[in-house]
Amino acid sequence: MMPAVRNRTRSPPPPAARAPRARGRPQRYGYALGLILAAGGLARIVYLAADWRANPFAPHPIEDAQTYWQWAERIAGGQLVASTPFFSAPLYPYLLAVVCALGGGLAAVYGVQVAMHLATAALIAGAVAQRAAPAAGLIAAGIFLLLTDAAYFTGRILSCTLQGLLVALLWRQLLAARQRPGLLAGAAAGLLAGLNCLATPPMLAALPVVVAWVALQCHAVRRGLLCGMTALAASLAAIAPATIHNYLACGEFIPVSAQAGITFCHGNAPSAFGIYTPVEGIARYQEVQNLDVLRRFQEETGRAASWRAAGRHFFSKGLQYWQEDWVRAMRLMLTKAYWFLSARNYGDIYYPREELRHGLARGLWLAPVPVAWLSLPAIVAFAGLCRRPLRNLPELMLVLIPFLTVIFFYYSPRYRFPAVPVLAGLAALAVSRAWSWRTTPQWTVPTVLATAGGVALGPINAAIEFDAAVDCRAHFYQCAGSVWAQQGDPQTAIRYLEGALEISPADAGASAVLAAVLIQYNQAQRALSVLRRALEQHPKEAMLYDQLAWAYMQLQRQEEALASFRTAADLSPSDLRIRNSLAAALITMGRYSEAEAHVREALRLRPDSPLSLLNLAQICLHRQELDLAEAYCQRVLRAAPDLVDALIVATDIDVARGRPRAAIQALQRAVRLAPTDLEAARRLAWRLATLPGLTRQERAAAVDVARRVVQGMPDNPFALDALAAAHAARQEFREAVATAGRALSLAEELGLEALSSEIRARIALYGSGRPYLDPEPGHSSSAQDEGP
Repeated sequence: MMPAVRNRTRSPPPPAARAPRARGRPQRYGYALGLILAAGGLARIVYLAADWRANPFAPHPIEDAQTYWQWAERIAGGQLVASTPFFSAPLYPYLLAVVCALGGGLAAVYGVQVAMHLATAALIAGAVAQRAAPAAGLIAAGIFLLLTDAAYFTGRILSCTLQGLLVALLWRQLLAARQRPGLLAGAAAGLLAGLNCLATPPMLAALPVVVAWVALQCHAVRRGLLCGMTALAASLAAIAPATIHNYLACGEFIPVSAQAGITFCHGNAPSAFGIYTPVEGIARYQEVQNLDVLRRFQEETGRAASWRAAGRHFFSKGLQYWQEDWVRAMRLMLTKAYWFLSARNYGDIYYPREELRHGLARGLWLAPVPVAWLSLPAIVAFAGLCRRPLRNLPELMLVLIPFLTVIFFYYSPRYRFPAVPVLAGLAALAVSRAWSWRTTPQWTVPTVLATAGGVALGPINAAIEFDAAVDCRAHFYQCAGSVWAQQGDPQTAIRYLEGALEISPADAGASAVLAAVLIQYNQAQRALSVLRRALEQHPKEAMLYDQLAWAYMQLQRQEEALASFRTAADLSPSDLRIRNSLAAALITMGRYSEAEAHVREALRLRPDSPLSLLNLAQICLHRQELDLAEAYCQRVLRAAPDLVDALIVATDIDVARGRPRAAIQALQRAVRLAPTDLEAARRLAWRLATLPGLTRQERAAAVDVARRVVQGMPDNPFALDALAAAHAARQEFREAVATAGRALSLAEELGLEALSSEIRARIALYGSGRPYLDPEPGHSSSAQDEGP
């Protein structure tokens, strides 16, 4: 008998022996991804901690960020439906409102955004790993976490972090729908597509693509149609709340937002050069801008007010430019494409590279990679995907929609950002394939050249003076000056604003903000010289006349102030801030009927304007219509319980109703909410010192508050007057007389006759050993300007 032949064929190992080996690779991938995310999370925590401590941009939102935050506060206060349609993607403000309603502030929002940022990195890794290999997914997550833009936006009140997360979720779900097609996968893809539209309105163009993709994954035609219709229904259901809101607000069918027309016009005009370009007669600031659009539409067409028609009107202006100069329009599109691929310095609100240069965003060095470095390697991978467009439709769609948004509108880092998650994934795909040069040699040379080219775009742009950092510097200095003023550091604010004017001497915005800071810190004469120089260059700039009026008000030149306010209102009839400033000045002068006419006009333009309602409350208060005054003030506080101006008006009403402790509590809350608002602190010191019905211990607290105010405004006679009253309330009459004497000298120097006579009477009172008890006669109105 012949012996058995052994090992002729290798039998497969038993399942028990193979199982650990099958699990090993996913486990290693999970551990590696976890380490990458942990490192990224630690880097973001370091960045946010340093930013919050040393960077005034973090705790003080500006421009669109401020609009989002105020919008969220109104929603959290119960104002779910506004008086106008949405002019921005609404999903992000409603998410902010949830955080506000739960008691969170800016720091809580930034924490949520870091979590979204890390989730986006994980989703990108999963999508790329599914398309290529786990190693490529890990590279993609690492690249995304190293991007400067992606890291920076986690610490700002802007929608980019949410947009990135939703794009990554949609990408992942579309790939999942290919693997496991069905009704549930289609509904999830449609829902995410709809949410993307609410965060990024141009994603409306993705809806037919998503529906077609979901349908095509099913082999049976009938089942495919059913899955596609399910996806469409889910996406429309997600968008429906915005459409319903817009119909309730204005009675028109506007699916998501109503600002596309003017945005198109900003990027397509004879003066356009690829980024935001102002349109003559249309304000830069969002709330005023949209009212200007409606007003201009009515003036130019003579038709009834209609947000949809106004949008079409401005769209037609941009299209007319294309028709009249199509050659330049095509060159402009190529310029916008180059902005998309290469821009590093330009920002329409924030400038992270400038913040780094000035030592503000100190933790941002942990994310040193600009998006421009990814663009050319991503194009290499994108070209590979175009060879099989139907299979790679999700990636092609998610890159092309932001790219075409920039091409047809204009470049902004925020318009480019929805493409960034997929660009990171494509760049990682190109790098991973180039690294495996033995198996994919055709990728190596193009990827290496593209990566070198992406890095070289920065020096190339510097050489041709494209996207130059110096071009951004004047606006950065203006924004920095504004936030330093909000931080309570007028010296630094003035230094930055003067720096802006050194770079761009004719900058009306920087001049207006500098004047506002000077007025706030009792330097009205200096503000006048700044404004007069600016008006020589910009004789029709409404915001300059607005600040000129406030300078005149501080100098008690009331008729000149009214003339300047009226000029500003004539130049910008849609600017509610200016109209309400005029009303506030008239209230201060006791001309209540004229003030009410302007307030009513402002309320006609925007029925829920907080400042208009507060001015109306002031008018009712002066007329002793206390119930009406309280009703208007409470209406504002219900929508925005943390609005400092509303709390100050509520204080005046509490005083008039004989509720001294309620008045003090409202002012204390205002000071807690705005610790750098010296005017709110001055009012608190005055009320503590002079309100009847308070205990001696309560009055004693006035001195500390007043000293802090005087430290911040040493040459302000109102602040010194409050400190004198606080000393008298503590029976420190010698200090009271001396401090009141300093206040009197300043008041006489500034020509404040009414205040001077009141201080003389108080000095006599302090000299006789008696404190002053009276609810602030002669002091300025509580209605505050909404200017910078």
